[in-house]
Amino acid sequence: MKTTKWYSGSQQPVREGVYERLYIVGWAEGRNYTFRPFFCYWRTSGWILYAETVMEAHENNRKERFSSSQNLLWRGLTKKPRY
Repeated sequence: MKTTKWYSGSQQPVREGVYERLYIVGWAEGRNYTFRPFFCYWRTSGWILYAETVMEAHENNRKERFSSSQNLLWRGLTKKPRY
């Protein structure tokens, strides 16, 4: 899957849909963080909870459960995913 460059979490996507977001999944002493991309659905009202797959992210959108992390790095998918 091809993606765009990473964008700042303070910048919002223009279109609603599924994107990748970079989450901190672990850390060690001395600020050595481990990051992992997850899929999330973007709505104009905010980011929906993260998911392991594009399909799961699309399904999470229907549940309207918003992520508590709204300001993470994100990147777009260069082709619209199939749901």
